[in-house]
Order: sequence, then C-alpha cells, then structure tokens
Amino acid sequence: MEITIGKIYDLIEEYAPFELADKDDNVGLLAGSRDAELTGVVLVVDVNIDAVKLAIETDSNLIISHHPVIFGGINSVNDETATGKVLQMAIKNEINIISAHTNLDAADKGVSMTLAEIVG
Repeated sequence: MEITIGKIYDLIEEYAPFELADKDDNVGLLAGSRDAELTGVVLVVDVNIDAVKLAIETDSNLIISHHPVIFGGINSVNDETATGKVLQMAIKNEINIISAHTNLDAADKGVSMTLAEIVG
C-alpha cells in the first residue's frame, strides 16, 4: 500500500489539528507535494542543512519539524541565506517539509500537556 505525504499530513492533522496553531505561526506542508509517495521520514526540531543532508543520506523524502523553516515572511529563496539554502536543497532533492509547531503545543496530548503532566 502506497503511503503518501498527504496521508502523513492527515495523521498529524488528526492528532494536532493545524487550526490550533497561533494565527502568526506557519504550520502544515511548507514544501513539497501531498501526492508524493513516502520513502522515509526525518524528525527534527529545526530544519537546517544537516537535516536535509540526513534526509538525502537515508533516502527519506519527508522532514517533519517542530519549528517551521519558513517563518515571519520570506522575500526570496537564494543561497545567500541559511533558509534559502535549506529550501533550495530540499526542493532540488524532492524533500517535503511538514511543520507542526504551536498546533502540536496546543493539542490535547501535545507538548504543553505532556510537560504539565511531567511537572505536576
């Protein structure tokens, strides 16, 4: 059975609905295609060059991050900025990026609730 990026997106949406995100947050599928067939997943807090290199090395075409790689407006995608380099490398290598940030923090069994349970 083929698993698509869209299926993974839908599973994240079910656990931590993207509508729970702060209005200024940038969550969801930030790069790529819902229709792409999943080959592997890299989980990270932040998307950086090392995360993209790891995805390439492990033949993974999905990076799921907590913090969004695109945040606060982006005016260009070029190799003069760290974000531009990351996005160029990801797109060139057909790596999809899904970010679940404040929606995951706010989910019923998300980051905030888990931390609250730990500290009592």
